Amino acid sequence: MGLSSDPLRNLENAAKILSESAIADCFIAVHENEGFSIVASYSEDEAPGHMPIFAEALSENAIVFIDKGLSEELGTVACVPIIVESKDFNEDSFVKRRNITNKAAAGYMYFQRIKCKNSFVSDFVPKLKDSLNLLGNCLEFYRQFMLSNTDKLTGAYTRRYVDAVIKRCMETSKQSKLLFSVILADVDFFKQVNDLYGHLVGDDALRDLAKILQKSLRKQDTLGRYGGEEFILVLDGLGEADAFKLAERLRKEVESAKILAEKRELTISLGVSTYQNHADTVKNLLDRADKALYISKQTGRNKSTVWHDDYQNYAINTQPKLEFFSGDSESDSLKTRSLYKIMDVSMQDLGLPQKMDLIFNEIVDISGATDLKYFVTCIGGTKILYQSNKSEIAHNEKILQDVINTQKPVSLIDWDNGNAGEFDGFWDWQSIVAVPSIKVDEVIGILYVGVSAKVKEFSPDERSYIQNAATIMASIVC
Repeated sequence: MGLSSDPLRNLENAAKILSESAIADCFIAVHENEGFSIVASYSEDEAPGHMPIFAEALSENAIVFIDKGLSEELGTVACVPIIVESKDFNEDSFVKRRNITNKAAAGYMYFQRIKCKNSFVSDFVPKLKDSLNLLGNCLEFYRQFMLSNTDKLTGAYTRRYVDAVIKRCMETSKQSKLLFSVILADVDFFKQVNDLYGHLVGDDALRDLAKILQKSLRKQDTLGRYGGEEFILVLDGLGEADAFKLAERLRKEVESAKILAEKRELTISLGVSTYQNHADTVKNLLDRADKALYISKQTGRNKSTVWHDDYQNYAINTQPKLEFFSGDSESDSLKTRSLYKIMDVSMQDLGLPQKMDLIFNEIVDISGATDLKYFVTCIGGTKILYQSNKSEIAHNEKILQDVINTQKPVSLIDWDNGNAGEFDGFWDWQSIVAVPSIKVDEVIGILYVGVSAKVKEFSPDERSYIQNAATIMASIVC
Protein backbone atom coordinates (compact mmCIF):
# COMPACT_ATOMS: atom_id res chain seq x y z
CA MET A 1 0.00 0.00 0.00
CA GLY A 2 3.01 2.28 0.41
CA LEU A 3 4.20 1.99 -3.19
CA SER A 4 4.61 5.25 -5.07
CA SER A 5 6.24 6.68 -8.18
CA ASP A 6 9.42 7.36 -6.18
CA PRO A 7 11.63 4.23 -6.37
CA LEU A 8 13.87 5.34 -3.50
CA ARG A 9 10.89 5.89 -1.22
CA ASN A 10 9.56 2.43 -2.15
CA LEU A 11 12.84 0.78 -1.13
CA GLU A 12 13.07 2.80 2.09
CA ASN A 13 9.52 1.72 3.00
CA ALA A 14 10.41 -1.89 2.21
CA ALA A 15 13.51 -1.72 4.44
CA LYS A 16 11.41 -0.31 7.29
CA ILE A 17 8.71 -3.00 7.01
CA LEU A 18 11.28 -5.81 6.75
CA SER A 19 13.21 -4.44 9.72
CA GLU A 20 10.10 -4.28 11.88
CA SER A 21 9.07 -7.81 10.85
CA ALA A 22 12.49 -9.30 11.54
CA ILE A 23 13.11 -7.14 14.61
CA ALA A 24 16.53 -6.49 13.10
CA ASP A 25 18.47 -3.88 11.21
CA CYS A 26 17.76 -4.09 7.48
CA PHE A 27 19.76 -2.91 4.47
CA ILE A 28 18.94 -3.32 0.78
CA ALA A 29 21.91 -3.32 -1.59
CA VAL A 30 22.71 -3.68 -5.28
CA HIS A 31 25.91 -4.94 -6.84
CA GLU A 32 27.81 -2.42 -8.97
CA ASN A 33 31.15 -2.39 -10.77
CA GLU A 34 33.12 -1.27 -7.74
CA GLY A 35 31.28 -3.36 -5.15
CA PHE A 36 28.01 -3.22 -3.25
CA SER A 37 26.00 -0.06 -2.85
CA ILE A 38 23.41 0.39 -0.10
CA VAL A 39 20.30 1.92 -1.67
CA ALA A 40 17.94 1.77 1.32
CA SER A 41 18.14 0.96 5.01
CA TYR A 42 16.35 1.03 8.33
CA SER A 43 18.99 1.09 11.02
CA GLU A 44 20.79 3.42 13.38
CA ASP A 45 24.04 2.36 11.75
CA GLU A 46 25.19 3.95 8.49
CA ALA A 47 26.48 0.68 7.03
CA PRO A 48 26.15 -3.08 7.58
CA GLY A 49 28.44 -4.56 10.21
CA HIS A 50 29.78 -7.29 7.94
CA MET A 51 30.12 -6.25 4.28
CA PRO A 52 32.00 -9.42 3.14
CA ILE A 53 28.79 -11.42 3.43
CA PHE A 54 27.50 -9.68 0.27
CA ALA A 55 30.39 -11.11 -1.76
CA GLU A 56 29.62 -14.58 -0.36
CA ALA A 57 25.98 -14.29 -1.34
CA LEU A 58 26.99 -13.10 -4.80
CA SER A 59 29.50 -15.88 -5.46
CA GLU A 60 27.21 -18.61 -4.11
CA ASN A 61 24.01 -17.04 -5.48
CA ALA A 62 22.55 -18.28 -2.22
CA ILE A 63 21.34 -17.29 1.22
CA VAL A 64 24.23 -16.83 3.64
CA PHE A 65 23.93 -16.40 7.39
CA ILE A 66 26.32 -16.22 10.30
CA ASP A 67 25.18 -16.90 13.85
CA LYS A 68 27.43 -15.24 16.44
CA GLY A 69 30.32 -16.19 14.22
CA LEU A 70 32.05 -12.84 14.28
CA SER A 71 31.56 -11.29 17.69
CA GLU A 72 29.07 -10.84 20.48
CA GLU A 73 28.45 -7.30 19.23
CA LEU A 74 27.49 -8.46 15.74
CA GLY A 75 25.04 -11.19 16.67
CA THR A 76 23.24 -12.99 13.83
CA VAL A 77 23.67 -11.80 10.24
CA ALA A 78 21.83 -12.95 7.14
CA CYS A 79 22.17 -11.95 3.49
CA VAL A 80 19.37 -12.95 1.11
CA PRO A 81 19.61 -12.50 -2.69
CA ILE A 82 16.53 -10.86 -4.22
CA ILE A 83 15.65 -13.03 -7.20
CA VAL A 84 12.51 -12.45 -9.25
CA GLU A 85 10.23 -15.44 -9.92
CA SER A 86 12.27 -17.79 -7.80
CA LYS A 87 10.77 -21.29 -7.66
CA ASP A 88 13.64 -23.07 -5.97
CA PHE A 89 13.40 -21.45 -2.56
CA ASN A 90 13.42 -24.32 -0.09
CA GLU A 91 11.90 -23.63 3.31
CA ASP A 92 12.98 -26.97 4.80
CA SER A 93 15.92 -27.20 7.19
CA PHE A 94 18.17 -24.25 6.44
CA VAL A 95 21.88 -24.91 6.18
CA LYS A 96 24.58 -22.29 6.10
CA ARG A 97 24.40 -22.07 2.31
CA ARG A 98 21.64 -23.28 0.04
CA ASN A 99 21.64 -22.54 -3.69
CA ILE A 100 18.49 -20.71 -4.74
CA THR A 101 18.53 -20.51 -8.51
CA ASN A 102 20.78 -19.86 -11.48
CA LYS A 103 19.21 -16.48 -12.06
CA ALA A 104 21.21 -13.39 -11.18
CA ALA A 105 20.05 -11.47 -8.13
CA ALA A 106 18.46 -8.06 -8.61
CA GLY A 107 19.83 -7.06 -5.20
CA TYR A 108 20.40 -8.25 -1.65
CA MET A 109 18.66 -7.99 1.72
CA TYR A 110 20.94 -7.80 4.74
CA PHE A 111 19.66 -8.40 8.27
CA GLN A 112 21.53 -8.02 11.53
CA ARG A 113 20.15 -8.69 14.98
CA ILE A 114 22.24 -8.31 18.10
CA LYS A 115 22.37 -11.15 20.65
CA CYS A 116 19.70 -13.46 19.30
CA LYS A 117 19.22 -17.15 18.73
CA ASN A 118 19.39 -18.97 15.40
CA SER A 119 15.59 -18.87 15.18
CA PHE A 120 15.96 -15.42 13.62
CA VAL A 121 17.14 -17.12 10.43
CA SER A 122 15.14 -20.32 10.53
CA ASP A 123 11.86 -18.64 11.46
CA PHE A 124 11.97 -15.39 9.52
CA VAL A 125 14.12 -15.73 6.41
CA PRO A 126 11.96 -18.45 4.71
CA LYS A 127 8.99 -16.09 4.86
CA LEU A 128 10.82 -13.66 2.58
CA LYS A 129 10.02 -15.75 -0.50
CA ASP A 130 6.67 -13.96 -0.81
CA SER A 131 8.46 -10.61 -0.99
CA LEU A 132 11.10 -11.46 -3.61
CA ASN A 133 9.08 -10.65 -6.74
CA LEU A 134 7.84 -7.35 -5.37
CA LEU A 135 11.30 -6.32 -4.14
CA GLY A 136 12.85 -7.41 -7.43
CA ASN A 137 10.40 -5.24 -9.36
CA CYS A 138 11.12 -2.30 -7.03
CA LEU A 139 14.84 -2.71 -7.67
CA GLU A 140 14.32 -2.89 -11.41
CA PHE A 141 12.26 0.29 -11.22
CA TYR A 142 15.11 1.84 -9.23
CA ARG A 143 17.71 0.79 -11.83
CA GLN A 144 15.70 2.24 -14.70
CA PHE A 145 15.15 5.41 -12.72
CA MET A 146 18.87 5.78 -12.02
CA LEU A 147 19.79 5.19 -15.67
CA SER A 148 17.53 8.02 -16.81
CA ASN A 149 18.27 10.45 -13.98
CA THR A 150 22.00 10.18 -13.35
CA ASP A 151 24.92 11.70 -15.20
CA LYS A 152 26.89 8.92 -16.90
CA LEU A 153 30.28 10.50 -16.25
CA THR A 154 30.04 11.40 -12.57
CA GLY A 155 27.14 9.36 -11.22
CA ALA A 156 25.55 12.55 -9.87
CA TYR A 157 21.88 13.24 -10.56
CA THR A 158 20.82 15.14 -13.66
CA ARG A 159 19.63 18.73 -13.48
CA ARG A 160 16.11 17.62 -14.33
CA TYR A 161 16.00 15.36 -11.29
CA VAL A 162 17.57 17.98 -9.02
CA ASP A 163 14.96 20.47 -10.17
CA ALA A 164 12.24 18.05 -9.04
CA VAL A 165 14.03 17.57 -5.68
CA ILE A 166 14.18 21.35 -5.12
CA LYS A 167 10.47 21.71 -5.84
CA ARG A 168 9.68 18.85 -3.46
CA CYS A 169 11.86 20.39 -0.73
CA MET A 170 10.13 23.70 -1.31
CA GLU A 171 6.68 22.17 -0.79
CA THR A 172 7.87 20.39 2.34
CA SER A 173 9.45 23.59 3.64
CA LYS A 174 6.20 25.51 3.19
CA GLN A 175 4.35 22.96 5.29
CA SER A 176 6.97 22.31 7.97
CA LYS A 177 8.61 25.77 8.05
CA LEU A 178 11.99 24.01 7.92
CA LEU A 179 14.73 25.63 5.85
CA PHE A 180 16.73 23.99 3.09
CA SER A 181 19.74 25.24 1.17
CA VAL A 182 21.44 24.78 -2.17
CA ILE A 183 25.15 24.98 -2.91
CA LEU A 184 26.60 25.57 -6.35
CA ALA A 185 30.20 24.35 -6.65
CA ASP A 186 32.43 25.05 -9.64
CA VAL A 187 35.96 23.81 -10.39
CA ASP A 188 38.47 26.64 -10.53
CA PHE A 189 40.36 27.05 -13.82
CA PHE A 190 39.00 23.76 -15.15
CA LYS A 191 39.53 24.83 -18.76
CA GLN A 192 43.26 24.89 -18.09
CA VAL A 193 43.09 21.28 -16.85
CA ASN A 194 41.52 20.15 -20.13
CA ASP A 195 43.86 22.30 -22.21
CA LEU A 196 47.03 21.14 -20.46
CA TYR A 197 46.31 17.48 -19.76
CA GLY A 198 43.44 16.55 -22.08
CA HIS A 199 39.76 15.81 -21.59
CA LEU A 200 40.35 12.27 -20.29
CA VAL A 201 42.25 13.66 -17.30
CA GLY A 202 39.53 16.28 -16.90
CA ASP A 203 36.83 13.60 -16.92
CA ASP A 204 38.70 11.56 -14.29
CA ALA A 205 39.00 14.67 -12.14
CA LEU A 206 35.24 15.30 -12.33
CA ARG A 207 34.52 11.67 -11.40
CA ASP A 208 36.84 11.88 -8.38
CA LEU A 209 35.37 15.21 -7.36
CA ALA A 210 31.82 13.82 -7.49
CA LYS A 211 32.86 10.92 -5.23
CA ILE A 212 34.35 13.30 -2.67
CA LEU A 213 31.23 15.47 -2.65
CA GLN A 214 28.86 12.50 -2.44
CA LYS A 215 30.82 10.86 0.37
CA SER A 216 30.52 13.98 2.51
CA LEU A 217 26.75 14.40 2.14
CA ARG A 218 24.04 13.15 4.44
CA LYS A 219 21.57 10.51 3.38
CA GLN A 220 18.81 13.06 2.72
CA ASP A 221 21.01 15.38 0.62
CA THR A 222 21.17 15.36 -3.19
CA LEU A 223 24.15 15.85 -5.49
CA GLY A 224 23.59 16.84 -9.11
CA ARG A 225 25.73 17.84 -12.06
CA TYR A 226 24.64 21.35 -12.95
CA GLY A 227 26.62 21.52 -16.18
CA GLY A 228 30.23 21.21 -17.32
CA GLU A 229 32.43 21.36 -14.22
CA GLU A 230 29.67 22.72 -11.96
CA PHE A 231 27.76 20.71 -9.35
CA ILE A 232 24.66 21.50 -7.31
CA LEU A 233 23.92 20.21 -3.82
CA VAL A 234 20.45 20.28 -2.26
CA LEU A 235 20.66 20.17 1.54
CA ASP A 236 17.32 19.17 3.02
CA GLY A 237 16.68 20.81 6.39
CA LEU A 238 19.91 22.85 6.57
CA GLY A 239 19.90 26.60 7.14
CA GLU A 240 22.52 29.01 5.83
CA ALA A 241 24.96 28.66 8.76
CA ASP A 242 25.10 24.85 8.56
CA ALA A 243 25.14 24.94 4.75
CA PHE A 244 28.13 27.29 4.84
CA LYS A 245 29.96 24.98 7.27
CA LEU A 246 29.34 22.07 4.92
CA ALA A 247 30.49 24.11 1.91
CA GLU A 248 33.73 24.98 3.68
CA ARG A 249 34.29 21.37 4.68
CA LEU A 250 33.74 20.23 1.11
CA ARG A 251 36.10 22.92 -0.20
CA LYS A 252 38.87 21.86 2.17
CA GLU A 253 38.38 18.15 1.45
CA VAL A 254 38.65 18.73 -2.29
CA GLU A 255 41.77 20.84 -1.85
CA SER A 256 43.47 18.29 0.41
CA ALA A 257 42.49 15.33 -1.81
CA LYS A 258 45.02 16.44 -4.47
CA ILE A 259 42.83 15.02 -7.23
CA LEU A 260 45.39 15.84 -9.93
CA ALA A 261 48.30 14.59 -7.78
CA GLU A 262 51.48 16.46 -8.67
CA LYS A 263 50.17 17.85 -11.96
CA ARG A 264 48.58 20.91 -10.39
CA GLU A 265 46.24 22.02 -7.63
CA LEU A 266 42.52 21.49 -8.10
CA THR A 267 40.12 23.56 -6.01
CA ILE A 268 36.46 24.55 -6.07
CA SER A 269 34.52 27.75 -5.40
CA LEU A 270 31.06 27.59 -3.85
CA GLY A 271 27.93 29.72 -3.52
CA VAL A 272 25.19 29.13 -0.93
CA SER A 273 21.58 30.26 -0.76
CA THR A 274 18.75 29.22 1.58
CA TYR A 275 15.05 28.88 0.85
CA GLN A 276 12.82 31.28 2.82
CA ASN A 277 15.83 33.25 4.12
CA HIS A 278 17.15 34.32 0.71
CA ALA A 279 14.50 33.42 -1.84
CA ASP A 280 10.92 32.23 -2.18
CA THR A 281 11.07 30.78 -5.71
CA VAL A 282 13.23 28.19 -7.45
CA LYS A 283 14.53 30.80 -9.88
CA ASN A 284 15.61 33.22 -7.16
CA LEU A 285 17.12 30.46 -5.04
CA LEU A 286 19.35 29.27 -7.89
CA ASP A 287 20.01 32.80 -9.09
CA ARG A 288 21.36 33.85 -5.70
CA ALA A 289 23.45 30.72 -5.23
CA ASP A 290 24.89 31.39 -8.69
CA LYS A 291 25.70 35.01 -7.85
CA ALA A 292 27.27 33.98 -4.53
CA LEU A 293 29.41 31.51 -6.48
CA TYR A 294 30.39 34.26 -8.90
CA ILE A 295 31.47 36.46 -6.00
CA SER A 296 33.60 33.59 -4.64
CA LYS A 297 35.36 33.44 -7.98
CA GLN A 298 35.74 37.19 -8.35
CA THR A 299 37.22 37.58 -4.86
CA GLY A 300 39.95 34.97 -5.08
CA ARG A 301 38.45 31.53 -5.82
CA ASN A 302 38.81 28.47 -3.58
CA LYS A 303 36.30 29.96 -1.14
CA SER A 304 32.64 29.75 -0.12
CA THR A 305 30.16 32.63 -0.12
CA VAL A 306 26.66 32.77 1.40
CA TRP A 307 24.18 35.01 -0.39
CA HIS A 308 23.49 38.36 1.25
CA ASP A 309 21.10 41.06 0.08
CA ASP A 310 24.04 43.47 -0.12
CA TYR A 311 25.32 41.42 -3.06
CA GLN A 312 22.34 42.49 -5.16
CA ASN A 313 24.25 45.63 -6.06
CA TYR A 314 27.70 44.12 -5.67
CA ALA A 315 30.13 46.29 -7.61
CA ILE A 316 32.00 43.83 -9.76
CA ASN A 317 35.02 45.30 -11.51
CA THR A 318 33.82 45.43 -15.10
CA GLN A 319 37.10 46.54 -16.64
CA PRO A 320 39.18 43.55 -17.67
CA LYS A 321 42.79 43.50 -16.58
CA LEU A 322 45.29 43.35 -19.41
CA GLU A 323 46.68 39.96 -18.49
CA PHE A 324 47.46 38.72 -21.96
CA PHE A 325 49.88 36.02 -20.84
CA SER A 326 48.34 33.16 -18.89
CA GLY A 327 51.61 31.42 -18.01
CA ASP A 328 50.85 28.54 -20.39
CA SER A 329 53.42 29.00 -23.16
CA GLU A 330 51.44 26.99 -25.71
CA SER A 331 48.21 28.91 -25.07
CA ASP A 332 50.00 32.28 -25.12
CA SER A 333 51.68 31.36 -28.39
CA LEU A 334 48.32 30.45 -29.94
CA LYS A 335 46.82 33.79 -28.92
CA THR A 336 49.79 35.69 -30.33
CA ARG A 337 49.68 33.85 -33.67
CA SER A 338 45.91 34.39 -33.82
CA LEU A 339 46.29 38.16 -33.48
CA TYR A 340 48.81 38.15 -36.31
CA LYS A 341 46.28 36.23 -38.43
CA ILE A 342 43.58 38.79 -37.61
CA MET A 343 45.97 41.58 -38.55
CA ASP A 344 46.76 39.82 -41.83
CA VAL A 345 43.05 39.33 -42.62
CA SER A 346 42.34 43.00 -41.94
CA MET A 347 44.86 43.98 -44.65
CA GLN A 348 43.74 41.49 -47.30
CA ASP A 349 41.74 42.53 -50.36
CA LEU A 350 38.52 40.90 -49.22
CA GLY A 351 34.96 42.05 -48.72
CA LEU A 352 33.85 43.02 -45.21
CA PRO A 353 31.68 39.89 -44.68
CA GLN A 354 34.62 37.63 -45.58
CA LYS A 355 36.96 39.50 -43.26
CA MET A 356 34.49 39.43 -40.38
CA ASP A 357 33.80 35.75 -40.88
CA LEU A 358 37.51 34.84 -40.79
CA ILE A 359 38.15 37.03 -37.74
CA PHE A 360 35.12 35.67 -35.87
CA ASN A 361 36.30 32.11 -36.51
CA GLU A 362 39.68 32.99 -35.00
CA ILE A 363 38.10 34.51 -31.91
CA VAL A 364 35.83 31.46 -31.44
CA ASP A 365 38.79 29.05 -31.69
CA ILE A 366 40.89 30.93 -29.15
CA SER A 367 38.30 32.15 -26.63
CA GLY A 368 35.67 29.41 -26.80
CA ALA A 369 32.95 32.01 -27.40
CA THR A 370 29.65 30.85 -28.88
CA ASP A 371 28.02 34.20 -29.61
CA LEU A 372 29.73 37.05 -31.47
CA LYS A 373 28.32 40.32 -32.76
CA TYR A 374 29.91 43.50 -34.06
CA PHE A 375 27.91 46.70 -33.59
CA VAL A 376 28.50 50.05 -35.22
CA THR A 377 27.34 53.23 -33.55
CA CYS A 378 24.76 55.39 -35.25
CA ILE A 379 22.35 58.16 -34.42
CA GLY A 380 20.07 56.91 -31.68
CA GLY A 381 22.19 53.93 -30.61
CA THR A 382 23.78 50.95 -32.34
CA LYS A 383 23.05 48.48 -35.10
CA ILE A 384 24.49 45.07 -35.87
CA LEU A 385 27.09 45.16 -38.60
CA TYR A 386 27.89 41.46 -38.50
CA GLN A 387 27.13 38.45 -36.30
CA SER A 388 28.23 34.82 -36.14
CA ASN A 389 26.06 32.17 -37.73
CA LYS A 390 25.46 30.54 -34.34
CA SER A 391 24.44 33.79 -32.70
CA GLU A 392 21.10 33.14 -30.99
CA ILE A 393 21.47 35.12 -27.76
CA ALA A 394 19.79 38.50 -27.37
CA HIS A 395 22.31 41.22 -26.56
CA ASN A 396 22.06 43.61 -23.62
CA GLU A 397 21.54 47.22 -24.73
CA LYS A 398 22.64 48.52 -21.33
CA ILE A 399 26.07 46.93 -21.77
CA LEU A 400 26.44 48.54 -25.19
CA GLN A 401 25.49 51.93 -23.78
CA ASP A 402 27.97 51.56 -20.91
CA VAL A 403 30.77 50.84 -23.39
CA ILE A 404 29.83 53.91 -25.48
CA ASN A 405 29.58 56.19 -22.45
CA THR A 406 32.81 55.10 -20.74
CA GLN A 407 34.75 54.19 -23.91
CA LYS A 408 36.11 51.27 -21.89
CA PRO A 409 35.70 47.51 -22.22
CA VAL A 410 33.19 45.68 -20.05
CA SER A 411 33.53 42.13 -18.77
CA LEU A 412 30.81 40.60 -16.61
CA ILE A 413 28.11 38.00 -16.13
CA ASP A 414 24.93 39.41 -17.69
CA TRP A 415 22.51 38.81 -14.81
CA ASP A 416 19.77 40.84 -16.50
CA ASN A 417 19.53 38.82 -19.69
CA GLY A 418 19.24 35.12 -18.88
CA ASN A 419 17.24 32.39 -20.57
CA ALA A 420 15.49 29.34 -19.16
CA GLY A 421 16.93 26.08 -20.51
CA GLU A 422 14.78 24.53 -23.22
CA PHE A 423 14.87 21.05 -21.71
CA ASP A 424 15.64 21.42 -18.01
CA GLY A 425 14.22 24.86 -17.17
CA PHE A 426 17.36 25.94 -15.33
CA TRP A 427 18.31 29.57 -15.79
CA ASP A 428 21.29 30.33 -17.99
CA TRP A 429 23.30 33.55 -17.97
CA GLN A 430 26.02 34.74 -20.32
CA SER A 431 29.62 35.63 -19.63
CA ILE A 432 30.08 38.77 -21.74
CA VAL A 433 33.08 40.74 -23.00
CA ALA A 434 32.20 43.97 -24.86
CA VAL A 435 35.09 45.99 -26.28
CA PRO A 436 34.96 49.36 -28.07
CA SER A 437 36.71 50.14 -31.35
CA ILE A 438 37.80 53.77 -30.95
CA LYS A 439 38.86 56.27 -33.61
CA VAL A 440 39.71 59.88 -32.80
CA ASP A 441 38.27 59.58 -29.29
CA GLU A 442 34.96 58.24 -30.60
CA VAL A 443 33.48 54.76 -30.28
CA ILE A 444 32.81 53.63 -33.84
CA GLY A 445 32.07 50.00 -33.09
CA ILE A 446 31.71 47.39 -30.35
CA LEU A 447 32.82 43.76 -30.42
CA TYR A 448 30.31 41.84 -28.29
CA VAL A 449 31.39 38.31 -27.31
CA GLY A 450 29.41 35.87 -25.17
CA VAL A 451 29.32 32.30 -23.88
CA SER A 452 27.06 30.47 -21.43
CA ALA A 453 28.33 30.96 -17.88
CA LYS A 454 27.51 27.28 -17.31
CA VAL A 455 30.10 26.38 -19.92
CA LYS A 456 32.82 28.81 -18.85
CA GLU A 457 33.66 32.32 -17.76
CA PHE A 458 36.15 34.29 -19.82
CA SER A 459 39.57 34.32 -18.15
CA PRO A 460 41.68 37.51 -17.89
CA ASP A 461 43.99 36.42 -20.72
CA GLU A 462 41.01 35.64 -22.96
CA ARG A 463 39.47 39.03 -22.23
CA SER A 464 42.75 40.71 -23.09
CA TYR A 465 42.97 38.72 -26.33
CA ILE A 466 39.43 39.82 -27.30
CA GLN A 467 40.31 43.43 -26.53
CA ASN A 468 43.37 43.26 -28.78
CA ALA A 469 41.31 41.66 -31.55
CA ALA A 470 38.75 44.49 -31.32
CA THR A 471 41.52 47.08 -31.60
CA ILE A 472 42.71 45.52 -34.87
CA MET A 473 39.14 45.29 -36.16
CA ALA A 474 38.72 49.05 -35.84
CA SER A 475 40.74 49.46 -39.03
CA ILE A 476 38.24 47.52 -41.16
CA VAL A 477 35.01 49.20 -40.01
CA CYS A 478 36.05 52.83 -40.57
